[in-house]
Amino acid sequence: MYNKQDCMPEWENNENTVIECKWLASIVPDKRKIWFYTFLRIVFAALIVFAGIRSNPLALPSDLLRLFLVLLIVALVLIWVFFPLIHLKDYMIFFNTGIEINKRKYNLGDLGEIIFLEHKSGIFSKYYMRTDVKDFNITYMKDVRKTFNRAYLHTI
Repeated sequence: MYNKQDCMPEWENNENTVIECKWLASIVPDKRKIWFYTFLRIVFAALIVFAGIRSNPLALPSDLLRLFLVLLIVALVLIWVFFPLIHLKDYMIFFNTGIEINKRKYNLGDLGEIIFLEHKSGIFSKYYMRTDVKDFNITYMKDVRKTFNRAYLHTI
């Protein structure tokens, strides 16, 4: 996935001096959270299916349009249930010159002020790292704020 020796290209600061790039820290996805969220979605979808089967016995749709609609709903539910699994490949690497997030590299100067936000919707929370470039969804990454503080602020 990534290597400690991989580094952002050297860049020049305002005084036209080259700053050497050093690896500071890296973050991997929180696999427990990803699998837990996927499990909860499976349970929720199963409860909905069983409630539907209990009230209406299973029968094949009588025409092609209804069959297509049922297959479309099943496909959308499967996509929704297994969506958290795409985050198993997420990663973040902190360098002294910038941050690499999922194969995209950003210079610290371009990112501007970095703020960590929590957005609650129902029982689940989403976490974001807000920068001048964009808001990065870091919900499925492990200890981003703590690792960021250790890498750049030398605090916990």
